[in-house]
Amino acid sequence: MTGDLVFSFSTPRSPAPTEVFDEMIKAAQYAQSRLGGNFVGDEDRPFVKDGASKRIEDVVRRLIEAGFPPGEGSTPRLF
Repeated sequence: MTGDLVFSFSTPRSPAPTEVFDEMIKAAQYAQSRLGGNFVGDEDRPFVKDGASKRIEDVVRRLIEAGFPPGEGSTPRLF
């Protein structure tokens, strides 16, 4: 029996955060199909994919505006 699995990644360190998120969701869905269970978000709240996706897009936008494109240059070392 598996107590829990945690799927996460670092948006600033990833050169393609949106694509990584989409693939991570597929991996989590596969694990759920094999192991059962439920997706939960922060503080054991229900996970909302669209909300998480929008947060990632917002972080990416703000990083670019600040001159730190995700996964490029010094961004991975700073975050």
